[in-house]
Amino acid sequence: MKTRLVNTTLYPRFSPLVAKVGGNAKVFARADYYRFLWRYFRRNPLGLAMYKLGIEWEQSILPKLRSLSETLGIKAPLKYLYRRWLGDPVGPGTAA
Repeated sequence: MKTRLVNTTLYPRFSPLVAKVGGNAKVFARADYYRFLWRYFRRNPLGLAMYKLGIEWEQSILPKLRSLSETLGIKAPLKYLYRRWLGDPVGPGTAA
């Protein structure tokens, strides 16, 4: 099989999705895919919603926030506060 990808990347969502949907679930059309999602949503609505929101957060919202903080010049102070909140001992003036 030859495949050409346009406007997409393979990882992190492609590989597990294709293995699950195309192989085991026998989903080959858009309607089948929506039925597949609906089935998993009925089984675990909170889990599926959190999974989808996590993907959206990591791939859409977080990169925009990072670029905005760089544009505003507040990336370094935010990074310091974030590391301090995590309890990371590395900070300004300390050796790495």
